[in-house]
Amino acid sequence: MTGRRSINYVIKGLMMGKRASASSIKNKTPDHTIYAEIVDQIQQLIESGELGQGDQLISERELAELFQVSRTSIRRALAVLAGRGIIEVSPRKGAYVRRPTARDTMQPWIKAMLREQDQRSHLAEVRKIVEVQAVRLAAERRQAADIQRLWALHLQVADQVRQGQPADVSDTAFHVGIVETAKNPFLTELISVLASAMIKEMTPSWSYVLSKDPIEAQRYIAEHEQIVQAIADQNADHAAELMAAHIHRAHQILVNDQRLEPA
Repeated sequence: MTGRRSINYVIKGLMMGKRASASSIKNKTPDHTIYAEIVDQIQQLIESGELGQGDQLISERELAELFQVSRTSIRRALAVLAGRGIIEVSPRKGAYVRRPTARDTMQPWIKAMLREQDQRSHLAEVRKIVEVQAVRLAAERRQAADIQRLWALHLQVADQVRQGQPADVSDTAFHVGIVETAKNPFLTELISVLASAMIKEMTPSWSYVLSKDPIEAQRYIAEHEQIVQAIADQNADHAAELMAAHIHRAHQILVNDQRLEPA
C-alpha cells in the first residue's frame, strides 16, 4: 500500500495545480451540488490511476482546505464515493480507494452502454426483470427487521426528495434493500452492479425532474411507500405490479421529458 505521505503528495501535486478550478467550485456551483464536483475530481484521479487500489486519501480537513469548501461538503462527497463502491471509509483510519471485486469488471461496460439511449431501454428491461422477481421473493421472505429497514430507507429518500436534495445514493440503497430482502445473494450482486452503474449516468436527470416537479416528487415517494407496504403485507403479486409500474414510468420520464436539460 502506498504510504500516506506519498498519497498526500500525489493528490496535492495533481490538484494544487488545479487549485483555481477547485477553489472556484463554491463560486460556480449551487450549494447542494458542490459535493458532486468534488466527487468528480476525486473519481477522475482514481479512474486515471493516479490513485491506486488500497491508496489512502488525505484527511477531510486537508481536502476541505484544498477545495476551499466546508468539511460537510467533503463528508458528503466521500459518502457518495463510498456509496458507489469506489472508496471505503473507516472512522479511525480514513478513506481508502477500494480494491475491485467481480462487479467492478462489469461496471465500465454497463456505463458505456448507458450513454446510448437505446441501451438505456434495454437496461431498464433487465432491471424490471430482476427487481420485479426480487420484490415477489421479498414479500414472501421478509422478516420484521427487513420491514423496519425498508421503511427507514424509504423515509431517507422521501426526506431528501422533499428537500430538493439529490437522492441518488439513498434511492439506490432503497432498491438494493428490497433485493436484499429477497435473500438471494446472486440477485443482490446483480442489482448492485446495475444500480451503481446507473447512478452517475441517469440519476442526475431524474433528480432534476423531481426537484422541478413537486407533483412528480410526491408520486415518486408514494410509489416507494406502496411498494414497502405491499412487501409488509406479503402481497407478492401487488408488490410486483407496483415495482413494474414504478420502473417503467421512471424510465419513460427519463427518456421523454424535455425538462431533463436545465435552462
